[in-house]
Amino acid sequence: MIGERIRVIREQSGLTQDEFAKKIKLARNTITLIESGRRNPSERTLSDICQRFNVNKDWLLTGNGEMYDENNTLGILALLQTEFDLDTMDIEIIKGYIHMAPIERQVFKDFIKNIKNKKSEKF
Repeated sequence: MIGERIRVIREQSGLTQDEFAKKIKLARNTITLIESGRRNPSERTLSDICQRFNVNKDWLLTGNGEMYDENNTLGILALLQTEFDLDTMDIEIIKGYIHMAPIERQVFKDFIKNIKNKKSEKF
């Protein structure tokens, strides 16, 4: 059911129904209705979810294929690589960060801040 797949996207993003709804400009109760199967999402809602969360539309509609649209991600990463002269390790770090849960991203950011603070203490 499409509502179940939307719930999976929301939960994997580490968002509450309210937070998820705000990201796609809907009311929380609309997300509740969609996730429970009592309401079908509009075409605009489906498009917004796919764009905002990089979700493969075929997977969202049918459950077939990969959940995330890797072609879109790879295109964006290729642009970043060219624009900022990134090497393979840079791209792997970015990919890893993108697929982290919000709590994991916060731990990573805290780690980087800690390194930065220690480095500035030396000078």
